[in-house]
Amino acid sequence: MSFLRIMKCLALATLLSACATMEKRMENRDLEQLYQGAGVERYFLPDLPVWANFSSASGCRRDVLVRYLNFATIRSSYSLDYESIVHLQHMVNRRLAASSQGGEKQLYLKDEAFIFYNVYEQVSGGSRDFLAPQFNRVSLVWIDPYLDTPKTIEKILESDQVGQGHPVLVSSCLSSKKMEEMMEKNGWDRFGVKLVSSEMFSPYTGNLELGSDFILDFSLFFPNKETRLFVPGGKAVKGPSQFKGINRVIEL
Repeated sequence: MSFLRIMKCLALATLLSACATMEKRMENRDLEQLYQGAGVERYFLPDLPVWANFSSASGCRRDVLVRYLNFATIRSSYSLDYESIVHLQHMVNRRLAASSQGGEKQLYLKDEAFIFYNVYEQVSGGSRDFLAPQFNRVSLVWIDPYLDTPKTIEKILESDQVGQGHPVLVSSCLSSKKMEEMMEKNGWDRFGVKLVSSEMFSPYTGNLELGSDFILDFSLFFPNKETRLFVPGGKAVKGPSQFKGINRVIEL
């Protein structure tokens, strides 16, 4: 065998070895990625299809895809109550949105796992992004019917009836980021409003059982407080079916 042929064989063998090594490294990286995310996925429900991402009660399509948590599994693993898991879901979604830069950046399973467990530590330690009002009475203002007429929302916030309790804007359509942008644009922060967004609704009932709609049980979310829900005139006296545990519904 000539020297040139021997060199060609050695070069080919080196190339094949390098390719095999690179492929092995990529495989190990993929396995590492899968391993590092393993476990956390059981705490999430399967992603909702885009076409089904709407609120029937509010008659709108949500502006983000909410990552819904498996309340029952989380309760079984960590003994968190309904109120804590609602905050957990809310905060996890906010961190995921911030980390993915509005969906422009892909998040790996290990990133989602880190966010989930980090937020769990915060929630179990008593930390909340949403702080419940100190007032004994809470004025819940359902803003979804007025999203196209923000001036109407401002008039509602200025009313004496709403002023008898701490105002909380509620939307099953908008994310917390969108609500914050809307509040800042319209200057509603001067009313001291708090925001309940679409990330706080869930298919789980207050008993941590799967229901038939995306709901929020306000009697558990605001324990030991009187909740008054303000809705447009002509709506059903019980208010939107997604809003559970309301003490009183007031038509505007």
